[in-house]
Amino acid sequence: MGANPVTVTAQTAGGGGAIDALLVMPEVATLLTDGGGHFTALLTSKSRSTQRQTVALGGSGRATVSSYARDGRLVDRRTRDGSPVSVTVASGGFTIATR
Repeated sequence: MGANPVTVTAQTAGGGGAIDALLVMPEVATLLTDGGGHFTALLTSKSRSTQRQTVALGGSGRATVSSYARDGRLVDRRTRDGSPVSVTVASGGFTIATR
């Protein structure tokens, strides 16, 4: 969603209903953690297509990037040098980058 306000409309198909919350999530959500000299990024996808993302993963040296399909199957594992780290997140899947 952009910076401008958006209107959301909901209808029921026969009968009544009530909405008590609306959860808005990015197509690719990112969680960055660090501790004990180790750094991890977890990227999860709600997108209908594979997405390329850049992650500012802390530390130095090689990063290991593991990408998984929506069913949890490993689809790719690579090492990357430098920072930021370029990663691919499968449609509906997730990617873990560690250094």
